[in-house]
Amino acid sequence: MLIDWIMRETTNGRRIGIQWTMWDHLEDLDFADDIALLSHRFQQIREKTTRLEIIAAGTGLRINGTKTKVMKIKNENEN
Repeated sequence: MLIDWIMRETTNGRRIGIQWTMWDHLEDLDFADDIALLSHRFQQIREKTTRLEIIAAGTGLRINGTKTKVMKIKNENEN
């Protein structure tokens, strides 16, 4: 329940996920303590991660940097 609350707070008022339906965006996927943040732009992922880190820290949780990965799909710019 805590992860769901943290993710709602992280994405509240923002529509920077991927288009899911005509009216909805998919912002994240989470299972237990694993989270996948979704976006079309790397800068948006960076913003989400920063917000997630701040909000999670307020509850005593933290992001494990060694387990954090970035996956780029159909990325034309390799930088």
